[in-house]
Amino acid sequence: MAATSFPGHLGHLTQAQEKAFAEFREACAEKGLYTFEDPAQGKLASHDDIEMIRFLRARRFVVADALKQFSDTQKWRADEKIDDLYEHFDVDEYERVRKLYPEWTGRRDRDGMPLYVYRVADLLGPNLNEYAGLPAKAKTQRLATLYENMSNFVIPLCNAAHKVNPKTDKPALESISSMTIITDIGNVSLWTFWNLKGHMQDSSRIAQDKYPETLHRQFIINAPSFFPTVWGWIKKWFDPVTTSKITILAGSLSKEELGQKLAEFVDKSDLPKRFGGEFDWDYGMAPKVDEGVEAVLGKEWVESDGGMVGPMRWVRDAGVEGVQGRAVKLGSVGGKDRGVSEEA
Repeated sequence: MAATSFPGHLGHLTQAQEKAFAEFREACAEKGLYTFEDPAQGKLASHDDIEMIRFLRARRFVVADALKQFSDTQKWRADEKIDDLYEHFDVDEYERVRKLYPEWTGRRDRDGMPLYVYRVADLLGPNLNEYAGLPAKAKTQRLATLYENMSNFVIPLCNAAHKVNPKTDKPALESISSMTIITDIGNVSLWTFWNLKGHMQDSSRIAQDKYPETLHRQFIINAPSFFPTVWGWIKKWFDPVTTSKITILAGSLSKEELGQKLAEFVDKSDLPKRFGGEFDWDYGMAPKVDEGVEAVLGKEWVESDGGMVGPMRWVRDAGVEGVQGRAVKLGSVGGKDRGVSEEA
């Protein structure tokens, strides 16, 4: 398996990056954007270290640049009432929107990163047509709920699982802060790509601006012969660091060949059968968590209240050893909030 390095990640910072991290937190605190942990009062920091470092990493550890992006993001969150939106968002609507973007499989790659899948050919249909007709603000709000789930539930949950149930005996990474995506573009015409341009641009824009550095690596698979033309304008949406994380695999590969290439990064037991693996899961299904994640959540919690559907959040707990947090199911069903909380 190819070696993986994690420069700029928590536990892998240089001395200069550690200094920038300390300065960044102080600068955010001075502007009222961040509060430090207070163990004596049993209070956590307002934002965990993983989130803070993502903003620094996105701005090459230039404190002033990271401060501006972080400040802009906090203002956006307040203006759009993102926390309140996510907490009360309708579960059925969330599930409809979820099927238009990358979905968490419930599994992790060999590094411990959550594994997402995106099948572009499955986007076409009434859900996308209805979504396309929404006002820009409504689109942004729906997209934000998916990123909230990724950043405030999936990633911290996988980080908690990584601490007690890592994917390997000797994990190379101390903490989990991003995701791996397999994007299947098979059976998609050039015309379809063009029609989906705005849909994909909206997603990339909010990711880079408001949820930076949440991509670990991405595999674009089953690429048709015309894809170099499409890639020419898609890659302009991303910065060079992001494009360096993307690997394109041609559609000429057999399923077995594709599975062999992906298995270098994802164990076959966690790789969907469609891509040459052994995992019985397909795009559109709810997450089917691995044993390590289920052990953190508890099987009863996973199966409760409709299963792994709708908005969810990982709530950090102060002063707790081991698995530091608990899972909460949010959103509303029939106008009534779920708010189901079980100890992890």
